[in-house]
Amino acid sequence: MPSSWVVDTGLAVVLVLLDVAALVAFWFRESFKQWAVQGNRVEGAALRLWLVLTLGSVGLVTISYEAVRIGLVVTGLSQALIGAALTGVLILGLGTEFSRWLARSSARRRSLRRRIDGE
Repeated sequence: MPSSWVVDTGLAVVLVLLDVAALVAFWFRESFKQWAVQGNRVEGAALRLWLVLTLGSVGLVTISYEAVRIGLVVTGLSQALIGAALTGVLILGLGTEFSRWLARSSARRRSLRRRIDGE
């Protein structure tokens, strides 16, 4: 029985390290693209971020479910916690993007009203 906990904990640590390494590699790659265009806008950067966060969360929840199903409770819990953290980042990021979109939309409407009223 104790050896199964060692395997479970070891697998949890390895998977967490792989998750973190994948996220660091993604952010490094995106930062490198930003540096390459000298601070200008990188086409599709937001879409790639949302895609990685969404697929990452879904993948981690799937791994968590399967790990718990086969008896690897610690592995399942660690993957579920990381998946929850990614989902939180996704929700906060989407909220930020929505507020930016709302501000731009509002500014466009005000500008249009000023042009119509001024003419």
